Amino acid sequence: MAMGSNATPGLSRNAAALDYDAVDALGVGYNVYEGTALHLLVKRATPLDVFRHFWNHPDIGYRTAHQIAVVSLAMGLIGLGLGMVALF
Repeated sequence: MAMGSNATPGLSRNAAALDYDAVDALGVGYNVYEGTALHLLVKRATPLDVFRHFWNHPDIGYRTAHQIAVVSLAMGLIGLGLGMVALF
């Protein structure tokens, strides 16, 4: 996730600040000299990208909670469908 703020000096509309975890995940390191440009493609994540990210999240807490929620939703929809069929 890229975060920015108008209060951060030196960041324009075309710039993003990366925290330590993002730098580590991208593998770019902190050996880039001051004033050196690092070109990365930053784009908005689609809902499917977000779903895939949380489904395969490296933290087991996030991953398990997301998977349980999806399975619970599917089972709820199946139960709703069976309940509607039983009414008629």
